Amino acid sequence: LGQEAAQMDPATIGDTGMSSPKRYLWDDRLRPLAWYFNLPGADAARKIGAFFLKHLDEKGAFLGGKGEPPFDPTYPPSSMMTFVLLELLCHVQAQINSWSFRQTRGNRQVKRVLESIVITTPCGMSDPEKRIYRERAQAAVDLYYHIARIPDPKPQLFLEFDESSCVQLTWLLGEIKYRFLGEAARAIAMLGRPRPLADGRREPVLRVASIDIGGGTSDLMIAEYTPSGLDHAGVRQRMLFSEGYSVAGDEIAKRLIEKIVLRRLYEFARERTPALSWEEFQHFFGPGKGERDKEFLDTKAELCRQVWIPMAHRHLEFAELDTAEASAEMGFYDFFRRRPPEYVLDFFARHMRQEFGCDLNLPEVPWVLSKARINRVVENVMGNLLRIFCEVVAQYDCDVIILGGKPSSLPVIRETLVRFMPVPPERIIGLKGYPVGSWYPFSQKAGGIADPKTATVVGAAIWLFAGQLNNLDGLSLTTDRARIQQQECFIGTFNPEAMRINQLLFPTAGHREVPLTVTRPVFLGSRRIDSDLCTVNPLWEVAVTTDAAAQGTGRGNGAPPPPPPPYTVHLKQDPQCKETLVLTRAVDAQKTALPPRLASLRLRTMVSDQYWIDSGSFFDA
Repeated sequence: LGQEAAQMDPATIGDTGMSSPKRYLWDDRLRPLAWYFNLPGADAARKIGAFFLKHLDEKGAFLGGKGEPPFDPTYPPSSMMTFVLLELLCHVQAQINSWSFRQTRGNRQVKRVLESIVITTPCGMSDPEKRIYRERAQAAVDLYYHIARIPDPKPQLFLEFDESSCVQLTWLLGEIKYRFLGEAARAIAMLGRPRPLADGRREPVLRVASIDIGGGTSDLMIAEYTPSGLDHAGVRQRMLFSEGYSVAGDEIAKRLIEKIVLRRLYEFARERTPALSWEEFQHFFGPGKGERDKEFLDTKAELCRQVWIPMAHRHLEFAELDTAEASAEMGFYDFFRRRPPEYVLDFFARHMRQEFGCDLNLPEVPWVLSKARINRVVENVMGNLLRIFCEVVAQYDCDVIILGGKPSSLPVIRETLVRFMPVPPERIIGLKGYPVGSWYPFSQKAGGIADPKTATVVGAAIWLFAGQLNNLDGLSLTTDRARIQQQECFIGTFNPEAMRINQLLFPTAGHREVPLTVTRPVFLGSRRIDSDLCTVNPLWEVAVTTDAAAQGTGRGNGAPPPPPPPYTVHLKQDPQCKETLVLTRAVDAQKTALPPRLASLRLRTMVSDQYWIDSGSFFDA
């Protein structure tokens, strides 16, 4: 975790890390190879080992004192979340009980006890994923308290609140407590407008939309706020709509690398090697693996993490600057706060010579950053998604839009929203630099929010103290999430290249079974907006095993060969949790029932096995 881990060289044997454990929550398949320590300077790789591993089963679930140390630690990628949270718990306990922490916070002689853990989730995270997330988080808590021999009670785990709602609460507390001096009713009356209630009366209601653009997802949450009871600081939050998509900062960075960084390298290389074609150049940086060994693939991924991604982030930092400077000249090393390791630069230069006969070193390439080009790429990635969000915001007749997340600081994001005009421009509020007062823990010297991505963690704390513990001066919160829990979920098959539903399966009248014909593994995706223009979030994979070994048949045992495709699987939607599907039965082309072990329905929230940051591959679509 952290910069130290990001700067480590990859190991020569096995996998030693991943970009984000949350991204792989779905993947519960045991790894074909064991996990290895990444030990710099070690002559031989060593499988991971620790005394606490005996308390986990082969998939990383907590067993208490009933387990045994694994012979081969081939834990699934999903289990990484348990190990990450275990590491964080170790740091949390050390920090809150450290002398430097206690001496500035009163009662410095008293031991600190962790009582609550709040984990926020993206709006687009499905309920099946959240269940796995909770299981992994609870396993980390149980494991830590077991091996540390800390007596009960354990901290209460909260995993109900989404990141975009946290952004709203951060803004709302600043408005109510510090602009309207704690008068919630007055703040709602001034910021909102009279709206009809269920009983026919008209009362002031503030309807807020928050668009939270993070690294992996862009989320939209719409909620309305009304004064609550006799408490002058009481607010009732009613959630109206929630949706999120996996198009955000990482996708912007990927497209900047493809459209600007690698394109510039190709143009410079062609000056020295005119015969170099763009197709060959794309193929080298593409997802092809067949002719490559592990060392090549690992170093290619490291080139992505150590060089391409920092260069993309530097482009975005330049586009975010509030200056009249439209372009800037930069040298290669100006992109980095820490120089990339030499072996990564040598890898690029060596393969440019071997693959293309081009003598090219990265440090000799001059660069010109252009805000116009960067903005075009950002708008190309985010434009359609923001348009869809704006249509929903306009349909709900919102009073204000709050922008959270680091990429929301880009001026082109606000300009795009202003062009679609879901609310008046002065009602589109970006949190970067927004004045909230000295109470904000991550504020600038002038009192503004330094980084809008911090609004999520602050909002989570506000939700805990104002909504769960009722212990926050200036705000008392009650939340009604019944409407979004009943929100419709549209599920169907989709083409991974287009990411659009091409055969809608659910919802169905009366929650009927739906037959689906399959000849190979099929992806199912979901969306909550009833529009064919919306992209989908991958959710499930349906497959029928035709391999003879998997079916328990073989050529020499006299058993019949596996039936040929097509197959028909029957799926049913859970009416209480609409993103949850159940495979009820499967038949072959002759309508003969297949054994249950041959047909599978498994959670899968990524189309590929590896995210592009982990593989270092581009131009895959």
